[in-house]
Amino acid sequence: MTGELAQGVVGDPLLNGGIFLFFVLVTLVIVFRASRRTKTAADYYAAGRSFTGPQNGVAISGDYLSAASFLGIAGAIAVYGYDGFLYSIGFLVAWLVALLLVAELLRNTGKFTMGDVLSFRMRRRPVRAAAAVSTLVVSFFYLLAQMAGAGGLVALLLNVKGTGAQRLVVAVVGLLMIFYVLVGGMRGTTWVQIVKATLLIIGAGMLTAWALGSFGLNLSALLGEAAARSSHGQSVLAPGLQYGKNITTKIDFVSLGLALVLGTAGLPHILMRFYTVPSAKEARRTVVWAIWLIGTFYLFSLVIGYAAAALVEGGPQRIASMPGEENSAAPLLAYQLGGEVLLGFISAVAFATILAVVAGLTITASASFAHDVYANVIKRGNLDPDREVLVARITACIIGSLAVGGGIVALGQNVAFLVALAFAVAASANLPTILYSLFWKRFNTSGVLWSMYGGLISSVLLIVLSPAASGTPKSMFPSLDFAIFPLRNPALISVPLAFLLGYFGTVFSKGEATDEAKFAEMEVRALTGAGAERSLVTTQLRPSQPRPPLTTMPPRSTGIAPIISAGSAPASPHRGRRRRILIATGVIGGMIIFMISVSMSRVLASAPPGADTTPQLGPNTAADVGPEVAIPALGGTIQVGKTPGFVAVSPNGRHAYVANRDARVVTVVDTAINQVTATIPIPAGPPQFLAFAPDSRTLYITLFNDQRTIHAIDVLDTASNTVIATIPQPARPYLPAISRDGKRLFIPNHDTASLSVVGTDTNKVIAEVKVAPNPHWVAFSRDGSRAYTANHESNLVSVIDTTTLEVLATIPVGTSPHSIAAHPNLPLVANVNYDAGTMSMIDTTTDKVVATIPVGRNPQDITWAPDGRFAYVVNEGSNTVTVIDARTNQVTATIPTGSRPTSIAVLPNGRQAYVSNLDSGTLTVLELTG
Repeated sequence: MTGELAQGVVGDPLLNGGIFLFFVLVTLVIVFRASRRTKTAADYYAAGRSFTGPQNGVAISGDYLSAASFLGIAGAIAVYGYDGFLYSIGFLVAWLVALLLVAELLRNTGKFTMGDVLSFRMRRRPVRAAAAVSTLVVSFFYLLAQMAGAGGLVALLLNVKGTGAQRLVVAVVGLLMIFYVLVGGMRGTTWVQIVKATLLIIGAGMLTAWALGSFGLNLSALLGEAAARSSHGQSVLAPGLQYGKNITTKIDFVSLGLALVLGTAGLPHILMRFYTVPSAKEARRTVVWAIWLIGTFYLFSLVIGYAAAALVEGGPQRIASMPGEENSAAPLLAYQLGGEVLLGFISAVAFATILAVVAGLTITASASFAHDVYANVIKRGNLDPDREVLVARITACIIGSLAVGGGIVALGQNVAFLVALAFAVAASANLPTILYSLFWKRFNTSGVLWSMYGGLISSVLLIVLSPAASGTPKSMFPSLDFAIFPLRNPALISVPLAFLLGYFGTVFSKGEATDEAKFAEMEVRALTGAGAERSLVTTQLRPSQPRPPLTTMPPRSTGIAPIISAGSAPASPHRGRRRRILIATGVIGGMIIFMISVSMSRVLASAPPGADTTPQLGPNTAADVGPEVAIPALGGTIQVGKTPGFVAVSPNGRHAYVANRDARVVTVVDTAINQVTATIPIPAGPPQFLAFAPDSRTLYITLFNDQRTIHAIDVLDTASNTVIATIPQPARPYLPAISRDGKRLFIPNHDTASLSVVGTDTNKVIAEVKVAPNPHWVAFSRDGSRAYTANHESNLVSVIDTTTLEVLATIPVGTSPHSIAAHPNLPLVANVNYDAGTMSMIDTTTDKVVATIPVGRNPQDITWAPDGRFAYVVNEGSNTVTVIDARTNQVTATIPTGSRPTSIAVLPNGRQAYVSNLDSGTLTVLELTG
């Protein structure tokens, strides 16, 4: 299993593919059987309203629990801890809003689409057109997330590493999605969602039970292990890791929460599901079932996410470095617990999740265009239902093609984040208009258009101008930068704006009359369901058939007493019930406003103007890691003195120390402000290389000169920045390394072909180890059992047992190996070959070179990102840094530096790197994260 993870392969690709194929065949059988009963427009759009509340509740859970829930949230929890679980909380709480304000009222008022409700008492053509545009945009954003999840999942499980192959996977998912919709309609899609939801709950329950069983059913022990395995430490168990870095991220969290809580009640594919049940009672039962199932699943997701961090080999850093990145957490956990069989089952469930959701989204979008735009706007309602269904199917093909293209662009994005964007658009464009239409008598067509188009345009525009679209390496377009809006989620601005636009659009359109009789009819129908079933009958009639008279409503002033025709159950509205709904609306609105106000006040109170928001770290604490990006950005330069030959960052990340050779000083840089804060004289000789003790309190400085008259190690106390001891060495000590326990210092002596082993408690040499000629660098394996030395002129890497101090092997590499570095999570060691211009990758389980990668000219130093995703090589001869993706062994970027770069050091949080430029007298700062 270790070897497979090291190579980015999970399980048996043939077995995984076979399980995928089996599921696809099963769902195709379901769709074919359902297609036999799809004969009318009502069957295609609403499955003939034939599903019960429990059935629809399971189906709506299957529609709602998307790739974002299963893959994205589990991954977010595994990497970011508590902040990732906030997605689950927002997604679940949103159903309370849907239950109280939308589900029953929408079911009673509409027929097939959201446009039916909004146009009930408005001018039909412009309102239906606006509703269709909004539905298409929201569905498109949601489809992006599912397609991105599909690409990452199948890439992980079928060992698909190339971008082109992942794009092909997205295209195949799109074809299956289109086929489901064309053949099965809503009935077939619903049964696929029911099967998928059942499998998803079972699969998540299995993972949860198995993971808890691994810790004796002790959740506290599981959480403790997750914290211990994470580079964030205990921070993964508290809020703020992802959204607490600074004021902007805190405000962004408020915006995200608003989008999640309000977005569900405006999602078109969720709203459309309420039309598949025969009555308002069944609509209520639908939501109750959905809440229980969804709530249970999100409790499972909490355990799954933390269990992935605790149990997956390599922890969160390994998860982030796999194909699919964070989205691979749940499949990796399944593989860790149950091997290939459990992985195959969970993978099939995840694939089913994606297929079911994309099918639901596609039928919603195609129905909205065919029913709202083509049938009621273009054809003005004079369209044969069979022709309307044909248009819907053609639209599904077009939407599927667009979704494939968008999914290709979105590959690599976290699916939970992409879904949050869809929620923001839905909360902005749809929810304000729906609430105004149901509860505000004065609301008119102008208000609908202002609110819907205003919310839609503002939310989409803010997304386009945000870091979600450009400006950071994690953006959809990382090579461009047109981001001027600081928040990644626009809901905090666009949702209130949509409410305001709806109000002002209504108030300022004084010449537009309000149909009070229609509002009274809509109110009674929404609250009682009177006449709701009749809309199904009229929809199924051919245009040539006479329509039965609609239920008529007297003006509100005469009392709301509907005239119910024969065959309808008599019902009368209860003013107390309406009052309770209005009160609930006010209470929820007040709670939302209160939560926003409290959150904003806490944000502003937590960081006064000009305050430094950089987390303060203890001596052994690492800040939140990465994620690093394929193309780092230049972050400026720092003047540090004469001939800065080597830079080292303290393990606590607070300072960078620079060895200035000719000046015989060590320069100290504060990494929070990137300014020189101290200069330490080193009178014993030119400082060459630097190595920190694990506690950051001791710095070991190697000293030698070109005349070979000086060769020693100075021991520096970083608290006082004074030299407290000097350790004599036989000849030219190069870069030392400290053992994992901090008790021994291994020093390569260039001219004597040996390693000196020094006890850090006494600062005395306790052993000498003979190695190949001209050792330069030392690096330890992950478990600390072996030391690897790069031996410059012998073209060999020596392997030493750190317990017996015996040389176990010598590994031929490229010409003139200089620097060597061990991967933080995998059994890999990489060294750079100065004269060959290459990097050699060594598998420490076999001590064999498994890859040779061309880099720049005269590579001098190499290091890894803290999560192990990228390697950074400093090329002295070409004045560049080469970035290598550890998953593919491909060069992703070549970054210019100053003159003669000689070393590189990365902060523990992975955000920045420092490159020493020998001839320029500077450090080049690289921005490694988005």
